[in-house]
Amino acid sequence: MATRKPGRSKPVCVLQIGYIALVIDADKGMQVMRLLGESVLCEREFSVRKETYVVTKPPELSIRIIDADSVRAATNNDAKGLLIE
Repeated sequence: MATRKPGRSKPVCVLQIGYIALVIDADKGMQVMRLLGESVLCEREFSVRKETYVVTKPPELSIRIIDADSVRAATNNDAKGLLIE
């Protein structure tokens, strides 16, 4: 979701999850933050017979409401057709 369809006024936000930034509708972003706020980071470990997960720390989360006009598509072909519905 890299850009917004013209004529829409629904607020959008940027979710920052560690080093990953995501643009999403603001109401959906708040739902995601509520859910991820209950999570913890973990590392996968492999032993001889099974894989296990070791809990490490809470994730680094932030949300920022932004103006939809400040979102634009990248100029490369990978971003063609990515719109916030």
